[in-house]
Amino acid sequence: MANQPGGEGVSDLEAVGGLAADGWANATPELATADGDETKNGPHGSTFTASLHIMTAVIGAGVLALPYSVAWLGWVAGPLLLTVFYLLTWLHASLLAGVVARERPQPRSYGEAVRRLLGPRAGAAISALQLTINALAGVAYTVAAAACARAVRVALTCPHAVDCPHAHPGPGPWPEALAFGLVQLGASQLRSLDEAAWASLIGAVTSLVYSAAALGVSVASVRRPWRGTAGGVPAPSPAAKGLGALDALGAVAFAFAFPTVLVEVQATIRPRPGAGVGAQMRRAIGWSLALAFAFYLGVGVAGYAAFGNGVADNVLAIPHVGPVWVLVLANAAVVIHLCSAYQVYSQPVFAAIERALSGPGRARSGLTRALLEDEIEDQEGGVFAGKAPPGEYSLGETGPVVTLAEQDAGDVTSVVLAHAPDPPVETTLRQRLVIRSAYVVLTTAIAAALPCFAQILGLIGALLFWPAGIFFPVAMYLAAVRPRPAVRRFLKTLCGSLLFVSIAIVGASVHSLATKIFSSS
Repeated sequence: MANQPGGEGVSDLEAVGGLAADGWANATPELATADGDETKNGPHGSTFTASLHIMTAVIGAGVLALPYSVAWLGWVAGPLLLTVFYLLTWLHASLLAGVVARERPQPRSYGEAVRRLLGPRAGAAISALQLTINALAGVAYTVAAAACARAVRVALTCPHAVDCPHAHPGPGPWPEALAFGLVQLGASQLRSLDEAAWASLIGAVTSLVYSAAALGVSVASVRRPWRGTAGGVPAPSPAAKGLGALDALGAVAFAFAFPTVLVEVQATIRPRPGAGVGAQMRRAIGWSLALAFAFYLGVGVAGYAAFGNGVADNVLAIPHVGPVWVLVLANAAVVIHLCSAYQVYSQPVFAAIERALSGPGRARSGLTRALLEDEIEDQEGGVFAGKAPPGEYSLGETGPVVTLAEQDAGDVTSVVLAHAPDPPVETTLRQRLVIRSAYVVLTTAIAAALPCFAQILGLIGALLFWPAGIFFPVAMYLAAVRPRPAVRRFLKTLCGSLLFVSIAIVGASVHSLATKIFSSS
């Protein structure tokens, strides 16, 4: 048993598997109730709203590319690897949720969680990766929304023509991308993810609508004998086949990618009597991922069975794949959902940019001074002037206690910087209009110039899979829980093995994206 502060111990295997929800709740020193000002001013979410946020982030555009990915992997490897990625995502997301719930105060971002447990360098690295991935997701979602908006137009203007002249009216769907960007200019003015719960409700509902539609049109198009082969799409050489299969793995990884927004989602949950934040989050992860996996497996298998090795990278963008009303409804649902998903991935980027522009360390050092001032005055009766005598100080009522040694006196900020939480960023409407509008314009321009849906998804999944989805959750778990040697060896071996897989996927994804760009130029 690994004894942990604040409650009973929990066995290493239970903690690793995320199987003992009650044990984790007892093992983690999280608040069971929320009283006072924290109730009024704190987060207002629940397991239900967290599930909506996760479904909005997970059941996204990636589901539309799964038949294409299964086609490259074939009947044997395709369903098998979908299952493997589902289990890996569930395991590491549960580890991350449990570790984050132990921290007091609870981190507001993935980068903050990594910084506290693994140090400032690791925190800076994951924050940079998170911003890159989330920005690329914004580009990919704009590409997908534009393609689906065009599919709506094709279905309405050419409902019965097999060869529609409007299906490819130009070098790229830039008019639809521009329209999507205009919508995001307004939606991006939401202050934070906690204020976007209504958007995630819409996103979760629409994601189920178009996932069901993709599954329905695929199943309806299946004819016996099933199309496809055991080995998948043939290639001119073994190297080309390997690169294509690895690129498809990147798209599968993207389909389950949400660790970079998991901490932000968990920060929206309000502790409730008998149910701490960690327990609620693990339930939300379990429900959301199980539902996502069911849809993913159904869409991937049915789409490949229906269209075989020639399936498109967006199953709903295939002209006349089903009844007109189904295509219009499904593709419209994709566009509406991606409006919400764009915000789920972009809000952390907005917060990071605005925090950085507020001045290096100014927001957090200001918070540090505010938290420490009363404590120092109570102990010394003096005025806080940037110096503090040696001793222990608490960062707020629920914050961690930090110790200032003799040599640290006079440099409070540098000592406390690693412990103080990232404060909420307060910005004016003018600042949000300038900063966020510039971001939306940039992602829209890139999406209009590079309409490579599956290739961008593969690159995002490849970059995100190992560091954010595997390595950092495992490293934080090992640092916080310190399991017995057998569990430690298992996690380290798994992490090391998946590193080589991730490197291969990154190389294949870059090659595929470059080939697509140069072949279309």
